[in-house]
Amino acid sequence: MGRLTLKVLTPAAEVVAREVDSVNLTATGGEVGILPGHAPLLAELRPGAARYVDGSAKGALAHSDGFLEVSGDTVLVLVQAAESAGEIDIERAKARLAESQTRAADGSLSGDERAAAERSVAKQQARIAVSG
Repeated sequence: MGRLTLKVLTPAAEVVAREVDSVNLTATGGEVGILPGHAPLLAELRPGAARYVDGSAKGALAHSDGFLEVSGDTVLVLVQAAESAGEIDIERAKARLAESQTRAADGSLSGDERAAAERSVAKQQARIAVSG
């Protein structure tokens, strides 16, 4: 079986650039698993966890919303932010999750405000999942 080239880019940095065996990401339509030989794909990502396998090693990043492109055996992830487990302050993520959940439950929010609050909930849940 071949390998994939995984690149995770934010506006500030190239966060990941490595060869991997597989990648799993959360697109707006659901979970996407990518193996070598995957069909070309362009998808919108929602905040979540990018998980990858490299031999017996596993890695994960919490990421914001963005885009995924699969072309050949290259997986390009373009997001506003991405953090590894070691970069995440778990207590801060839990506090932000509680704030975001309270905000998302506010019945007076507009549709756009509710969507932003729900994205924040998803982002904090991913940060907690990756760090734990």
